[in-house]
Amino acid sequence: MPEVEATLAVTSETPAEVAERIAALDGLGPYRFRWLDVRELRDVYLDTAARELGDRALALRLRREGTGWRITLKGPGRPAAGGAVERSELELKWSPAALGRILAALRDHGVELPDAASAVSGADAGDPVDAVRAAGFRVLQDRRTRRARARVARADGRNGTLAWLVVDAVRYRTASGRAVRHREVEIEATPAAPEGVPGEVAGLLRRRFGDALRTWEHPKLATGQAVAGTEPPAGPDGDLLPAAYDRLERELSGGGAGK
Repeated sequence: MPEVEATLAVTSETPAEVAERIAALDGLGPYRFRWLDVRELRDVYLDTAARELGDRALALRLRREGTGWRITLKGPGRPAAGGAVERSELELKWSPAALGRILAALRDHGVELPDAASAVSGADAGDPVDAVRAAGFRVLQDRRTRRARARVARADGRNGTLAWLVVDAVRYRTASGRAVRHREVEIEATPAAPEGVPGEVAGLLRRRFGDALRTWEHPKLATGQAVAGTEPPAGPDGDLLPAAYDRLERELSGGGAGK
């Protein structure tokens, strides 16, 4: 299924306060927000030793929510309406069969793994991360995220839920091992959404919060890799400061050291 989403980084001297204000909104413009819960996520990204997935702009992720795991393969991003990004996404509840489907999809992309068959046969026991590593992958990033979620719908309820709005606090580590926190807002369209909903909601948020939000086209994986290779400015509580995003943007756009 295609994933269409718009992402905003929280770029404020007081990012926690801005995130709380967003999570307190009951709507903007023609949209209403229904806040549901706050979740703790663990995301583990993997690639081969030769970085074959990265070379193909693919991302392989294991996600744990509570005691359950899901496995996801994402494709390259493409520009979508309103400044959003569209990419293919295959997401499945963890099981040996799910691992087999993901590995088959990777073969379609030219990624062949000699240990794939034995990894699938042994995937029903033990830790999912270990099972995927047994197929020939290495962990690129292992991060934790605190996520507040809301349903986005029109005030008249037409078409039901149009998007998911999430406010994330993502924990990374810098080159020196210091823990920092990146805050961002994602708006992901549902199949019921007309074209352009994520970009429209993102635009409404930017108009409300001004310079405290900026369009952020970089996935969390790439953002974390840039954080790990630099020492971006952060406050005493670990939240990244506005100047950090200028530095990360240069790094991610190819202007940083080592790019």
